[in-house]
Amino acid sequence: MNLKKIKLVIINLFIFSFLLILVDPIIKSDFALIPDTNRSIVLREFHPNLSIKFKNRQQVHNNPNAELKLVKINTDKDGFLTNSKSLNESDDVDIIFFGGSTTASLYVDEDLRWTKLVNNNLSTTLNRPIKILNSSLSGNNSMHSNLALIAKGIEKSPKIAVIMNVVNDIGLLANTKSYFDVPVSRSIINNKYLESNDKSYYNRFLFFIRNTLKSLYPNLYGFFRDRLIGYNMTIRKDEFANYRKSSFDKDVILNEFSKSINLFISICKNYNIEPVLMTQFNLFNNFEYVKQNYYEIYRTDEQLTQFIEIYNSANDLLRDIAFEQKIEIIDLDRMLPKTKDNFVDVVHLNNNGSITVSEIVTQSLIKLVK
Repeated sequence: MNLKKIKLVIINLFIFSFLLILVDPIIKSDFALIPDTNRSIVLREFHPNLSIKFKNRQQVHNNPNAELKLVKINTDKDGFLTNSKSLNESDDVDIIFFGGSTTASLYVDEDLRWTKLVNNNLSTTLNRPIKILNSSLSGNNSMHSNLALIAKGIEKSPKIAVIMNVVNDIGLLANTKSYFDVPVSRSIINNKYLESNDKSYYNRFLFFIRNTLKSLYPNLYGFFRDRLIGYNMTIRKDEFANYRKSSFDKDVILNEFSKSINLFISICKNYNIEPVLMTQFNLFNNFEYVKQNYYEIYRTDEQLTQFIEIYNSANDLLRDIAFEQKIEIIDLDRMLPKTKDNFVDVVHLNNNGSITVSEIVTQSLIKLVK
């Protein structure tokens, strides 16, 4: 075929395609009335195959008790925080931990994160390789854990699934009374209202500048965000601005929490996975210290006292559910000493607390892993 014929074919194709565009609106098709949806279920996880290091400047800026250090995040192809680099993808999974930042323990030295120490302790004690995965992300509540369990936990066929999300659940439910009617930033559906979840709680102009800089100069943006923008500029709006209440409905909050935890248990049992609940370690016994950490969220002593009461009741509820369902519970709320030498703030551990928690969790799980 010579060049002239090729040009003729291309021109004819172009004309034909253009005519189709003109004709298409005339043709009536029922299917054309059904628009595609760009909504999706949120899988809150760390990006798969991560291997990054950064300084915890924002944590230090917000918390005078925090020590400036290098933070390491390593994940596998499924977005699990990795504990055992020597094991293969094909190895059987013994335990998956589900939770928020208190399970991720990012600001604890990587080798001292309690899930990793549990991995090492069990492997040493049982004298065989133990494979533990960590499915956690800061801000995750138990409904996020339920979705992660379904989406990527079940296929791993773990022997045990452990969950701890208490403070994130109660913090969310105290404002919203629901896992579903929430700010779009916390929604379990992306584009729930057909708008960007991310964009909705940023200042519009600054959001545009942020995304432009992030797209054109990702490294420069990351450099300045890490050192300046992340904590010295008010880009984000208060995501709970339209939800905050002067008082909380304790019964509703605990009822919703109970249903989500029981859902986790049911999913596990349906797939022959041993569910394990964990109450959450904390310093909520130190009211003055809690006020220093939570003053921007709960502005009155009465409101803070009520929140602490509901939080403690949520830990009690976990004990009741474990007793009723006849499943294991690791009572970290009672077993970890509530002293500042274990914590960097009200609920996050330091290295010392992480080591102690790992010993408690190891002793609780060893009989289930054997």
